[in-house]
Amino acid sequence: MITDYIVKRYDSVEDIFLASMDGAGLTKEELPELTIECYNSEDASRVDVDWSLYLSSIKEQGIYGFVEGDNIIHLWIGKDLPMADLIHFFAHEIGHNTGKKYKDTYKEEVKAESYGIVAELAFKLAEVEKLK
Repeated sequence: MITDYIVKRYDSVEDIFLASMDGAGLTKEELPELTIECYNSEDASRVDVDWSLYLSSIKEQGIYGFVEGDNIIHLWIGKDLPMADLIHFFAHEIGHNTGKKYKDTYKEEVKAESYGIVAELAFKLAEVEKLK
């Protein structure tokens, strides 16, 4: 059975970040003082970044979000995001709810990312074939 997903959109990176930290009691005013633990995708190491770098990285990426429970996807989209990136994002988030859920956060992200990569590649191949 295919799950119907609900998409909740946000107007700013700050708003969606605060939503992702539900229960932490943070305010927008406190964000500039934050240090965020991130994964280095090249070697799976953990890296601490300050809020300004985190924010600029997300804005440059053009999309940010997370899945909540079985069927809610939270989403912020910047301007001029390519369709392939949006498809990649949705497949990644749905990938979190597909198959085995890993306790190890890095393994879980790698699993979800594989869904995004496959979906983006399929979309790009379909675009090429459509043009033939």
